[in-house]
Amino acid sequence: MRLIAVIGAILVSLCILLSPQGLPVAQAAENNNSAISVLIRGEGAGSSQAVADGQKKAVYKVLSHIIRPSQDPGSTFCQLLAEYNSYVVSTQVKKEEKHAGHVDALLEVVVNGQALQDKVNAGLAVKQEENADMPVTFLLRVKGAENAAMAASWVKDSCGTSFQRLGFDSVASDEADSYMLRTLNVPYDAYIQVMNNKLQQEFVDVTFAVVGEIQMETVSQDQWGVSESAHVRAQMVDLLSNTIIGEIEENYDMRGSDVVNAQQLVLQKASLDISEVLARKTIDYWTKKQG
Repeated sequence: MRLIAVIGAILVSLCILLSPQGLPVAQAAENNNSAISVLIRGEGAGSSQAVADGQKKAVYKVLSHIIRPSQDPGSTFCQLLAEYNSYVVSTQVKKEEKHAGHVDALLEVVVNGQALQDKVNAGLAVKQEENADMPVTFLLRVKGAENAAMAASWVKDSCGTSFQRLGFDSVASDEADSYMLRTLNVPYDAYIQVMNNKLQQEFVDVTFAVVGEIQMETVSQDQWGVSESAHVRAQMVDLLSNTIIGEIEENYDMRGSDVVNAQQLVLQKASLDISEVLARKTIDYWTKKQG
């Protein structure tokens, strides 16, 4: 659980650096994400509406780095966002501009990030009971990294931690990891088929598997830093029925101080998305299957 807290703190401190409007964000907490100060714009027909709009946007920004955003009204994300007032500690209007029938306000909103995290964790505790019998293994090869083995291990640990927060047991296999690293030159489709067959035939204790790859590429490099991209392809498989539960294919770009730092940042973002998307698709699949 300590590792979960550490990763959560890193995600908040790294990801909540810019608002959607490009405004800087300062973290006001002494530690973790207990209180986060967000500089953001709100708009509305009047001053109160502009403030409410900015408060909701600030809570959205903080919450989106705890769990993946969702438009589903029944999702935890939407349910918590609907209660955004409960998580606003304070609001300061830094600047307000009035136009004909419209107000645009620059706000500093302090959000209780710890309360949001606690509410999310309470919901996850229920999932831990529901999904305790669903072991998952991760075979995500990383191509183009400075150290393919280290990168794959980091991604596996990061995804495993996120899945454990949703109640899945994480199953590790040194043999499968070693075999995966020997497939770096195998085309993607063939790699997927080979790994799924191996899991089905040799790892009978594994019920579900996340299999895929992250292709890294250095986009640009100058005296100010390095831009790194990652193309992610992965799928969640029910090995008992050989059913693909869900898939993800996305591109990510991050900039860091050097190649290693940029790769760590882009892998962190990719790992978060892989685990959030596929874990929730697996829960939906399992729930429907259980009737």
